[in-house]
Amino acid sequence: MAVLLGGIIGLEREMHGRPAGFRTHIVVCLGAAMLIVGSEYYEDHVDPGMVFDSNRMAAGIITGIGFLGAGAIMREENVVRGLTTAGCIWFVAGLGIVVGKGLFPLALLGTLLVFVMLVFFRYGENWMPVENFGELSIRMNLESYESIKDRCAETIQDRG
Repeated sequence: MAVLLGGIIGLEREMHGRPAGFRTHIVVCLGAAMLIVGSEYYEDHVDPGMVFDSNRMAAGIITGIGFLGAGAIMREENVVRGLTTAGCIWFVAGLGIVVGKGLFPLALLGTLLVFVMLVFFRYGENWMPVENFGELSIRMNLESYESIKDRCAETIQDRG
């Protein structure tokens, strides 16, 4: 189930040439599911005096996967790319946890909703008005602050 559902999300990312695609999403989802199943098995087989909480494994997976997702985010000039892919990596890790816990209807519904969002919301973004903002860096010598400040104010007003 983890391979199938993680693959569905990864396939969409792969088809759009994103940094983390088909195989990455499958590995993340399957790895999370495997760790959850393993930890739940272990929890059932520990000594009665030993304290073990398999839910901590889920918290560790979600925390740790952030590093992989951060690797998918790239900044080019004023544009940040890869945020949706990073979100998808985080989602398939959670999906693997849900599959590992045996919550298959939730896993199917979550996968369907994310897939619909990835495929169909792309078209809605084209209809939304977007404001672009320029970036301006100013460095000045404090000795001539007033004259530079006035020139900067004029330049900014002239260029709107």
